[in-house]
Amino acid sequence: DFEQTLRCADIDLGGDGNIGLPYWDWTRQPEGGPFLPSLAQRLMATNEYDGVPSGGGLFHATFLPLDQQGNQLAPREEDGTLFYKTNPWNSRVDAELRTYCLEWFGVGESLQAYLEMSDPRRAALALDAAPHGSVHVAVGSLGRRERGTEMVGQVPTAGFHPLFWLHHCNVDRAYESFLQTPAGRGAEAAFYANRFLDGREAGFPDGQWGRCEPSAVSA
Repeated sequence: DFEQTLRCADIDLGGDGNIGLPYWDWTRQPEGGPFLPSLAQRLMATNEYDGVPSGGGLFHATFLPLDQQGNQLAPREEDGTLFYKTNPWNSRVDAELRTYCLEWFGVGESLQAYLEMSDPRRAALALDAAPHGSVHVAVGSLGRRERGTEMVGQVPTAGFHPLFWLHHCNVDRAYESFLQTPAGRGAEAAFYANRFLDGREAGFPDGQWGRCEPSAVSA
């Protein structure tokens, strides 16, 4: 739905609506290409934000994770670098991440198992644990040895890392795929059948560019 809203907004602003959210398909490695998309690798390698050097760290001060009191969640590096430094991405690190995701955690198999489940409630819990949680753990575990991705494995800081968003866009793709299964179509039908509560329509109000509702990819 968010992607559709972005396309509508782009058209409203004079564009052609030919935009989409980038995602990281962690179930496969493109032939002849890296496991982690080049886009993510470029984000990992940045040493500045808007032309301002970040002192060797991944993040400019504007994006440092803060707690509810506005304090940094983690101390600075010993040399004063904000939050933490990152190592340049390379083929060895890329191969290790592939091993973690595909061999150790088997995210491809867990995704297939999720898509074959017949109980939508159990399927939702399964997706949250694996592959969603498995990828967080895999990337975070790699970061404990190869500085730069450790925060993806920690709930308070994961959302501040660019990999978080590429990962979650792929989780959304998995959910859309589930909606095309018999169990998914049944769950969506049940949602629409019970969408009125206390005389008010539950969720998904009218937006500036039309109604926002759960979307499904056309078969």
